[in-house]
Amino acid sequence: MTRVSACSKVEGARIDHALHDNSAKLALEETLAFDAAVEAALNATDPEDTLIIVTADHSHVMTINGYPNRGNNILGESHIFKGLQEQSFVAHGISYAACMGPQRAICKRATHRHFWQASMKDEIWKTITARRNCAKAKNIVVFIGDGMGIPVITAARILKGQKAGKTGEETFLNFEKFPYTGLMRTYCTDKQVPDSACTGTALFSGIKAPYYTLGVDVHAKYGECKETMKYKSYFPESIMTYAQAAEKLTGFVTTSRVTHATPAATYAHSPHREWECDGKLPPEATECKDIARQMIEDAPARDFHVIMGGGRQFFFPNETYNQNRSETQCQRRDGRKLVETWMNDKKSRNATYKYVTTTSELQDAMRNKPDYLLGRHRDPHYFPTTKQ
Repeated sequence: MTRVSACSKVEGARIDHALHDNSAKLALEETLAFDAAVEAALNATDPEDTLIIVTADHSHVMTINGYPNRGNNILGESHIFKGLQEQSFVAHGISYAACMGPQRAICKRATHRHFWQASMKDEIWKTITARRNCAKAKNIVVFIGDGMGIPVITAARILKGQKAGKTGEETFLNFEKFPYTGLMRTYCTDKQVPDSACTGTALFSGIKAPYYTLGVDVHAKYGECKETMKYKSYFPESIMTYAQAAEKLTGFVTTSRVTHATPAATYAHSPHREWECDGKLPPEATECKDIARQMIEDAPARDFHVIMGGGRQFFFPNETYNQNRSETQCQRRDGRKLVETWMNDKKSRNATYKYVTTTSELQDAMRNKPDYLLGRHRDPHYFPTTKQ
């Protein structure tokens, strides 16, 4: 049977990483790149047969301090007058601060009542005339803005508008125009504040898991392989498994490592999210496979038609890594060449396949449209806004 439907996952992982690094600007730029990806998906699919979900696995704190006026530069300085300025700047600064004179046009702190009446009338009409789509979804695309909470969305919305020459607050991100929105509660079975592993498990298996574990349930013991494997029969199945059973093409694209917590939640079972290669496994964990091996050797990931992301080193023996970044300090000790294993598997199926590591190789692969695509870059994570 020819497969003509798909179930895929797209992750904007670097939103989360930028927030961890206290880099607000980068987090917002990543959110705008994430929104652009959503827009591309909307333009490439038919809403009649495609279910697009945009969500986050958890949220970070971001605060807009005080009560700034509308149109205040979301990334700007807190005061108009700063540093060394031309003397003539003073009059323009006063004009802008007071919303008068030549700067009045760009200082829109208020909008006429008729604007609000007309816009709300349009919104109400859209709501009451919206047609409920109860058709069976042919395609499913799940966008995960890792760590992207309401404060980040608010600030990104303003930044998007200001980049377009507006005050910003009135702007919409593409996914804010979706007909249905809601909120989710995020926590692990044992923690009030979750991590991406237990939340990813909840998103893609429908089962909440303990902190720092992947694709398991409450029976699992964090960091304990032997104890966890006693309950292997309780491991939940991923939504990707169901999609494959329904003859859908499956896969994921991420700006993190392909073995990182959120993408790994679509395929892996592990009592520790950091067991990404065998170099991280403790000596007593003989019954557990590292996450990279699971991706290559086990269902459902071995049947994914698209896998793209970072963390190339976990799939090759003796691959160099950055000694200054603890998150990349995992080298294969078993001598396995997992990419070669992946290619041999596809060859045994008489399928077309392509392994790419550069933009030009990816563009060539897109023209030839192989059955299976594995895209890997050397960096553990990837900032699309800084590495086009």
